[in-house]
Amino acid sequence: GVLSVAAADKHSIAVIESGPRSVALWGDNADGGQLEAPEGLVNIDFCRAGGLHTVCLHTNGSAVSWGNDVAGQSTVPAPARAGVLDVS
Repeated sequence: GVLSVAAADKHSIAVIESGPRSVALWGDNADGGQLEAPEGLVNIDFCRAGGLHTVCLHTNGSAVSWGNDVAGQSTVPAPARAGVLDVS
């Protein structure tokens, strides 16, 4: 089933509980790859959708982001690659 859903202006993401928690993405992908999640994106705790990017938190506390990176919003800094508790 669906554990959570996050929505932005042009795309949405749902965390799906079916074996290892994965994601489903839908919407407009014209502005920079919001619907192009990294390969093997599993064991996801929750996600947040930004205007042109998405950030998810793995169950192990590591963050992953993708989408338009024009302002660095999809580049996860080293300190946020482990031990993250929340994404807002």
